[in-house]
Amino acid sequence: MQLYFFDTETTGLENDDRIIQFAGKTNSDPKDFCYMEYFKTEKEINLMAMATHHITPEILNGKRNFKAFLPELNEIINDNVLVAHNAPFDIKMIEREGADKPKFVIDTNKVAQSLLQYNEKEPEQYKMQYLRYFLGIKLDVDVMAHDAAGDVYVLEAIFWELFKRVKGENDKDKITKMINISNTPLLLRRFSFGKHKGAEMKDVPTSYFRWCTDTIKDLSEDLFYTINTELNKR
Repeated sequence: MQLYFFDTETTGLENDDRIIQFAGKTNSDPKDFCYMEYFKTEKEINLMAMATHHITPEILNGKRNFKAFLPELNEIINDNVLVAHNAPFDIKMIEREGADKPKFVIDTNKVAQSLLQYNEKEPEQYKMQYLRYFLGIKLDVDVMAHDAAGDVYVLEAIFWELFKRVKGENDKDKITKMINISNTPLLLRRFSFGKHKGAEMKDVPTSYFRWCTDTIKDLSEDLFYTINTELNKR
């Protein structure tokens, strides 16, 4: 299976925000090659987003609209397994721009949690740049964090480190397992925020679980699944 590693930078994180930078490469591309393009948009760039990725309106002057890139992107989607870190966000963004729904997706965030959360030495978080150093990754190219092209190089390196840890009869079997992990709700070991941040799920009070499900509208699929699994046990 051919893999396509990709990342986006956006005007912000709200439901009407848009893609302003896209980068991607296949596993067959040279290690030092990554396609990257900026895109203009009518949506104003949120200042918090700008402070993170440093993409300003001036950078987007004269750039084409993302819709012009869609035929090429849809060909990529239909011919490859897409790989991204926190893939649901990036998939949501490209679909918002009109892209086809991908058939096969690997989320390295979710795969990392599945493989590492029960390790004796567990990562404190699963953000991409944190995992880069947790896994001891050294890159052959200079990269800048929160730049889509730079993040793709880190993403690819993390993928192959995780790939080594997946058990399978052959490469195709291991990739299939990573796809399945990415598309199946994950039982989380620890709570990730609030007053019970870092606590094992078995130690979080039932009342707090119920407060989360009643109050927080955007619980992740994995956390919602974990909370309901825990509640059904008690």
